[in-house]
Amino acid sequence: PGCSKKYSVEVRLRLHMKTHMTNKPFKCEICEKSFVMRGDLKTHQKFHSEERPFKCNLCDKAYKTNEHLKEHVNITHYGIKKFHCDVCQKNFGKSSALKAHLKTHTGEKTFKCEIPSCDKFFSEKGNMLMHYRRHLKKLDKQQEKEEQKQCMTESTEKNTQDEATN
Repeated sequence: PGCSKKYSVEVRLRLHMKTHMTNKPFKCEICEKSFVMRGDLKTHQKFHSEERPFKCNLCDKAYKTNEHLKEHVNITHYGIKKFHCDVCQKNFGKSSALKAHLKTHTGEKTFKCEIPSCDKFFSEKGNMLMHYRRHLKKLDKQQEKEEQKQCMTESTEKNTQDEATN
């Protein structure tokens, strides 16, 4: 009910259905997210750690879970892209990438620039982040100019004081 996921193996469907239960007794002590199964909590807790024990044999990347390593190898090194856009025939390695891509066809723009005074929206998070970084560069340059101006003002004031005491 309320979810369109499909599984070819009934056991997997039953496990997935548990994720929709309201009773989630296994709680993360760091972020308080709750889980139906202890194993899901253990997997989740790896994301709070900086440890990346699953290393790729084909490049220098490393991952927190074996599932993410397998996904990386399949997409990056074997070129497996099993998620297909029916509009433009483009293929994607992750369902989330296809989902984000579909917004480019619908014109839906759900990612708002994080600068409060900016009203721009983007269909892809990556494009919003590139735009946001431009704001940050401008702010850094403005801050640098203000600091230089302040240094020059302080230097001029110090020189004036030194001249007055001599």
